[in-house]
Amino acid sequence: MSATALLPLLCELVDSLSELERRALVFLCGSLDSDHSPARARSLLEATVTGGGGGGGGEGQVQVLRELLVQLRRIDLLRSLCHCGKEEVERHGPPRLSPYRVLMFKLSEELTSEDLNQLKFLLGRVVPRDRLDRAKSFLDVITELEKQAEVSSDRLELVQTCLRDIGRLDLSKRVHTFTSTDPEHSPGHSAALVQRCPPVVSNQSSLTWSSHLELSLCLFLL
Repeated sequence: MSATALLPLLCELVDSLSELERRALVFLCGSLDSDHSPARARSLLEATVTGGGGGGGGEGQVQVLRELLVQLRRIDLLRSLCHCGKEEVERHGPPRLSPYRVLMFKLSEELTSEDLNQLKFLLGRVVPRDRLDRAKSFLDVITELEKQAEVSSDRLELVQTCLRDIGRLDLSKRVHTFTSTDPEHSPGHSAALVQRCPPVVSNQSSLTWSSHLELSLCLFLL
């Protein structure tokens, strides 16, 4: 099915998503927008499927939609709208979604509420407290860090350190593996959806961050 033919169905798709699913959709589409309303989600999804031109972006953009549905685990919508299954999507070739954003989404799914609260505490001097208080998920926290150029696809030291310092060594190792293999810049990867923030050199070394975060966590646990 062409992207143009899918457009009338996108409203139905977004209306079928929960608020958390819409938040994930906005993040996976590469947006730093804090507006996760159905209207905003529809607008982003339409731009994604049509390649931003409004006229249908072809099979590549349809594949992006399929990958989004797979990541959201909405296989029901994948079958009803795209008439295919998860296995077919995964066999289609190199992923078109940003591997970095997919990783952050998967980490968010595995973090508990307690993990999130500890991360927010550790980042209290990095992100304004009022913004952290509004963060409902790890993706919201990552979005705020991206806005301040503290985190990007090639700057994940802070994320790795925070995960380590709250005791989630399993997730910290996954971030380390990602940065070691550098899939975001691998051959054949399409960056069409990724709205990257320009890398900014931090004024503080990773050692300073690590020391500060470890001290903060110790005070929090006391």
